[in-house]
Amino acid sequence: MRKDDDSGLILAVDDHRMNLLALKGILTNAGYGFLEASSGEEAIAKVKKHHPDLILMDINMDGMDGYHTTLAIHDIPGHESTPVLFLSGSTEEDDIVRCFTSGGVDYVSKPVRKYELLA
Repeated sequence: MRKDDDSGLILAVDDHRMNLLALKGILTNAGYGFLEASSGEEAIAKVKKHHPDLILMDINMDGMDGYHTTLAIHDIPGHESTPVLFLSGSTEEDDIVRCFTSGGVDYVSKPVRKYELLA
């Protein structure tokens, strides 16, 4: 479901169902439209079909990781600048820097805190 002004559609990409459920609760209660994908490949297909306004991207997933998924999304015509916010439990500086060098606009650590995410 999208907000009445047809903006605010967020795609969450994570291979752990409980993480997606938590994000869905936070975001839909705040009035955002919500889509989910459990793999990089599924995320790419949903981006092409639904054109989300923001993507929340897990780093470590089976198959295509969040870095490669972000690069692939930004190669889709019309999505070169779709903002991607990375979510991860990693606190390694190299991982965080790689989020930005692969096209991320921000990084939020897991477990996600509601008000930090909404800000």
